[in-house]
Amino acid sequence: MLNEVYNILLKKYGKQGWWPLKGEYTGKIPAGDEVFEVCLGAILTQNTSWKNVEKVFENLGEASCVKSLSCSELSPLIRSAGYYNQKAKKIKAFVEFLNSNKEVTRENLLGVWGIGPETADSMLLYGYSQKYFVIDAYTKR
Repeated sequence: MLNEVYNILLKKYGKQGWWPLKGEYTGKIPAGDEVFEVCLGAILTQNTSWKNVEKVFENLGEASCVKSLSCSELSPLIRSAGYYNQKAKKIKAFVEFLNSNKEVTRENLLGVWGIGPETADSMLLYGYSQKYFVIDAYTKR
């Protein structure tokens, strides 16, 4: 039944692509490096507001630059997102996962240190355009 509802809504409204890329809601479905940007944003937004994450993207310029930085180089650049030392480690763990060439599935993402159900579901839905429902505090309320 859920797939039926999804398909009705998709037919009526089309793909929304609402995740902000480079700080703007473009309506575009992420591709290439933008998928990484969405995943990076999903990690950075843990326990903070999107406004603080936007400041990080301003500091970074291109999201893909984090792939080549060490944790000590990355931490000051993501400071505005809070818990920056922990988030730097989470980001590096995610980059290692991507470099391992494992399939990007919910189960595999949940095996990455620092990625829980909400973050994994956000990555899959908004980054990889897979059918997932993100259960967060807003959904629960």
